[in-house]
Amino acid sequence: MIRIQFQTELDIQQFVSQLDIAALETFSKEIDAAIAREKQKNKEQREKELIQQLNIDCVLSPEYWNRFQILVKKREEEPLSEEEQKELQLLIQEEERLRLKRVEILGELSKLRNVSLLELMKQMDIQAN
Repeated sequence: MIRIQFQTELDIQQFVSQLDIAALETFSKEIDAAIAREKQKNKEQREKELIQQLNIDCVLSPEYWNRFQILVKKREEEPLSEEEQKELQLLIQEEERLRLKRVEILGELSKLRNVSLLELMKQMDIQAN
């Protein structure tokens, strides 16, 4: 069979009205399959975007993390200066903001995969801490 592709304007209602029941059912199944493929493609793309956000956008930079650890260790050994306390508080707030963002992203991922948050965490080998 030779296939030729061409563009034309088509009145869908008129086209559909000319089909018999069997052709309509076949056409409907093909449309349903095309819709399902597009939904799956969109779902997979959104999952990739969310996982990228988890791995890149939801992580403190090494510099922040290092400074956080230094301040926490220092706080255990001696009182922090007022400036250091403010800095530590800002780092803590940033980490809390990122944790909240992670939970929101994981929630959306669990909905996309149609699993519970706990099941998603098992699938992704994420430990709750």
